[in-house]
Parts: sequence; C-alpha cells; structure tokens
Amino acid sequence: MAHVLSVHDLSLSFPGVQALRGVDAEFRTGEVHAVVGANGAGKSTLMKVLSGLYTHYTGEIRLDGRPVRIHNPAEARALGIDIVYQEVDAALVPSVSVAENIALDWLTHGAGSRRAWVRWRDVYALGKEALATLGIELDVRRPVASLSLAEKQLVLIARSIVERRRFLILDEPTAALSAQESQELFRVIRDLVRRDRIGVLFISHRIPELYAIGDRITIMRDGRVVHRGRLNEIQPEAIVRAMLGRTLSASSPARKKPGSDERPILAVQGLADREGRIDGVSFHVRPGEVVGIAGLVGAGKTELCQALIGARPIRRGTIVLRDRAVRLRNPGEAVRHGIVLVPEERRKEGLWLDASVAWNLTIAALDRMSPWGILRSGAIEHESDAMIRTLGIKTPHPHQAVAYLSGGNQQKVVIGRWLLRQADVYLFDEPTKGIDVGAKAEILDLIRRLAEAGKAVLYATSEFAELLQVADRIYVMYAGKIVRELAGEAATESKLLYYASGGM
Repeated sequence: MAHVLSVHDLSLSFPGVQALRGVDAEFRTGEVHAVVGANGAGKSTLMKVLSGLYTHYTGEIRLDGRPVRIHNPAEARALGIDIVYQEVDAALVPSVSVAENIALDWLTHGAGSRRAWVRWRDVYALGKEALATLGIELDVRRPVASLSLAEKQLVLIARSIVERRRFLILDEPTAALSAQESQELFRVIRDLVRRDRIGVLFISHRIPELYAIGDRITIMRDGRVVHRGRLNEIQPEAIVRAMLGRTLSASSPARKKPGSDERPILAVQGLADREGRIDGVSFHVRPGEVVGIAGLVGAGKTELCQALIGARPIRRGTIVLRDRAVRLRNPGEAVRHGIVLVPEERRKEGLWLDASVAWNLTIAALDRMSPWGILRSGAIEHESDAMIRTLGIKTPHPHQAVAYLSGGNQQKVVIGRWLLRQADVYLFDEPTKGIDVGAKAEILDLIRRLAEAGKAVLYATSEFAELLQVADRIYVMYAGKIVRELAGEAATESKLLYYASGGM
C-alpha cells in the first residue's frame, strides 16, 4: 500500500520574510517527486519543515491522512522521513568508519541503543548489508573522511534504509557530482523506489535530470506552489516559465555597453581540470568589462575560479594574461600576476576571522608598505583607514575583529584587500551570497566602478537577476562546460535559467 505525505495550507515566516505561503502538496511512496523553483522559492524551507528542522509553521502535515506534528528531526525520522542535505559532511562523523556512520541512528535511537554494549560484528554486518542492498561496494571499516562526496551521499542513503524510511528527501544531490557519479546515484534511487517502494523527494535545478529520474513535479515560486502534476505532461520551457512567473520575452535585458576593440587582459582556451569538474572552457575578458559566468549549483563556476588562480590543478588548456601564456601553480603566483579572487566562502577562504579589519585589508599589500623589508610606522592603519572610508565599511574601528562584521561588510573587506593590492583581474564567486539587499546594491556598484577604472571583472553567480544588472556579456555554464554566450537584449533571466538547466 502506498503511503501519502501531504501538507495543507502550510505557511512559515522569518523576520521580514514570508518563506512559505499557504502551501498544499502531496508526496507518495513508490515515486520520485521532483521539487523545483528558483532561488528563494521556498523548496528547501518546505523540506526543512518536513524533516523537523523548522517547527514554527502554521497549517497541517498529514501522513496517510492523519495529522502529525513534527517538532524535531528525530520525530521526522520516527515517522519515516529522512533528508540528505547537500552539505553531507554536516550529517557524518568523519573520524569513524563507514559502518558506524550507516548504523548511527540504529546505535543511538534504534535497536542497537537498547543493548548494554556494542557488538562491532553486528555493526559491520549491518553496514555491509545496507550497502549490498544498494549495490555498492565499499570497505565498511574505512574512515568516512577518506570518501569522495558521492560515496558520502551513498553512506547517508544507506543509513536511511537501515531504519526503513518511507520518504527520503534529497537536496540538490547531484550538485557536486560528476556525470558518472550522478548516473550511479540515479541507479540507486530507481532501485529504492522500485524494490523498497520508498518515496523520494528530489530537489534539483537541473531540468534534464528531472526527466531522467522523476515521476511527478511540484514547482514553487515566491513561497507558493504554482504547479503540480506528472513530469511527462509538462515541457522544460513551461517549467522555466512557472519557476519565474513570466515568459522568455518578459525578462529584463542585460545592461548594454558599447563593444571594445581592446585586446583581452584575460583569455582562457580549452581549460580542463584533473577531476572533470571543468571541461574545455574558453572565454575572454577585456579591460573595463564585466563578464558574467552564469550557472546553477554544481555547474563548475567555483572550480573555474579556483583553476584561474592556481588553486586547482589543470589537466589541459591555456591561461593568457596580457598576451602572455602563464602557468599558475598556486594563488600566490596568480596574485603576483595581478589576478585575484573574492571567494564564495568568504568566512572560510577569504578572511582571518579572529584578525582585525585593518590586518585583513592590508595583508596582501604589506610588501608595498615595507620598503627594504621594514614596515613603515602607521602604514597599516593609514591604508586601512582610507579603504574603510572608500568602501564605507561599517566597523567601530580598524582593530575590530572581522568576525563581528556583517556579511556585506566582510565582503567589502575581502574586496578592499585586493584594491590595496592594485590587481588587474578580479574574479568574484557568488559575491552577494548571504548579504542583505542594501549591501548587495553596494557590492554591485563597486563592481561597476572597478570596470570603469579599467579593470577586468569576471562575475560568477547563480543569481541571474543580479548578473543582468552588471554584466556586459554572459557565458552560461552547465556540467563544467560553457554552453552559451549571451549579450545585450539576447540575455534574459529566463534564457539564462533555461541554458543553465541544460536546455539546448
């Protein structure tokens, strides 16, 4: 008998944001149900309600017609609902074995928790049995820290079947997987649905894979469900229209700028990395130009930016700076050549959180402040004070630890560091991620000013509406490749989403 998980008039808000607005949806076991929507549509919020992470909702959740209230993830799992988040490491214990991670719920809340001691033979047998059910060969004694991302996802799926879940939520499961890894994941999903009659709620931006794996689809926009039905009854173009709420011709055109006859500062030809995350990428950026790289999560944008600064090994291809081919072996060499990156994970990769604003701003330009190797007295404070005023960084003083700044002000500190370094090529990877609307406008204005000063700017993002405000030309990435170049009136939000989702 099929089980039915449904929500009725479900609403949820955060301060200043109505995340869900009267959502009605229904999910059945024995099916793969795709849940899609543009950024901020509410799909991930809905899944977090169903998995017990958000509990301050109004409306009703029903399981087989019976109202249920989910107060925490443990209660969700007890009802047979589990979730595998995109950030799989947050749900795993890296220092212990594959078997222990698979048996984690069994050991802490299931039959294993009722034993006076742990019988490791049973734990390893349980892990082997779960993996064998999925058709996966892994050493169950191997530490989880040594696994690939795809293998970690499969470990979490194996954990869910140990406790006989009815519904499994997969949040952007293929975002960071190769094509081969994605196909293996699809095989596992099909087997679970067909053999064990599990219901899979599949969140993805990649439209072709929805048709490869899905039975039904729910489309969300602005916190509401705008379409429910069978996948084979809706075309890809209609999915995009429902996600955005407008047709292709109704989107706003990109900012237009006269073309330039100047030679590119940065030119890339046939770039590919060793892991296959970027494959044959070619593009160029001229002085005074903002060039966009549009792509959804997992398209390869971040990996491309890393490769351009020598932080990711290159298998083939060339990088040309000012008509000269360069081989960048590390980020330090990139900085010396005048190419710098403002990374997506600014707190993890772009800042020393415990250090001061002044230190973070000036660390890359200390050589300029230190003639003959001696740091000039007051140079750090003078330069940092000037940059704080120039960028409008809100901090009580330059010695404030950068950890206590808002996201937008932290981003300004990262940008200010490279302005002090006086770079020529600026790479921005999701520069407005996690910052408020006002700070976003300031960052976009700063990017325009960089281009007006003759710098070359590469802006990589999945926020297509922002990209259209600032970019002169836009390359679209999908599955590690550049699939389209758009400029002027040809660049619309709908077209960017269509091509970034695999539309041809």
